[in-house]
Amino acid sequence: MNIRFRYWHHVSSVAAAMTILSAAVPAQAGLIFFDLRDTAAIEPVDEGSFITLTRGGITATLTAMVDGNSGVLNVTGSGFGVNADGGTDDTDTIDDKEGLESIEVTFDTAVTIDEVHLSLLTAAQNDQATLTIAGFPGLALADTGTSADIFTISADNELPAGQKMILAFSSGNGFSFDGFSVSTPVPEPTSAVLAALGVVSLLGCRRKCRQCRNTRCCVEHCS
Repeated sequence: MNIRFRYWHHVSSVAAAMTILSAAVPAQAGLIFFDLRDTAAIEPVDEGSFITLTRGGITATLTAMVDGNSGVLNVTGSGFGVNADGGTDDTDTIDDKEGLESIEVTFDTAVTIDEVHLSLLTAAQNDQATLTIAGFPGLALADTGTSADIFTISADNELPAGQKMILAFSSGNGFSFDGFSVSTPVPEPTSAVLAALGVVSLLGCRRKCRQCRNTRCCVEHCS
C-alpha cells in the first residue's frame, strides 16, 4: 500500500507540473481590428488633430500630420484621411494637395502590426503609400488590383508601446486608410519551459528527500 501511494503521489506531482508547463506557454494571440471606416464610431470623434480608439483592450492614438505639422482627421462614406486647410484638398484621403499628409499611430502597449487596410489606390495613377513601423525601413504599398487593398505585414512589424507606425502619402492621387489589425506579441516559450522543468525537478527532489529523510542528501540534491 505504501509503495502504491508513493507511485500515485509521484504521478500526480508530475501531472501537476506538466499542467503548469502547458499553462506557461501562451497561445497565439488573435487579431484585433481597428475599423477606420466605421463612420458611426469615428465620425463623432474626428475633425480633430488626433483620435483615440480602444479595441480588444488595446488603445491606439491616431494623429494627422501635414508637412510635419498637425492636420485634421476626417471620415466620410468614401474614405478616412487627413483634412488640410485649402480648397483643393481631398478631405477623406491621404494625399499631397495642400502638403504631404500622413497619419501617425501609437499604442499603449507593445503590439505586432499584422495587417494594413487601404482603398482608393489606383495603379493607373501610380498611387502609392509608405508604411514605416518603429523606424524600420519603409514599405511601399501600391494597388493590389482589388477595391480594398489588404497588406499582410510579416517582418519588421513589432511596435513597442509609444513608438510610431506612420502611414504617409508617397505618390499619385491619394488613398484611404481603412483600418489595421494588430496582435500582442507572444513571449518566447523558452523561459516558460525552463521554469516548468524546474518545477518537475523540484518535485522529484522533494520525493527523494522524503524517502531518504537525510538532511545532507537534501542539501546536496536540492540546493
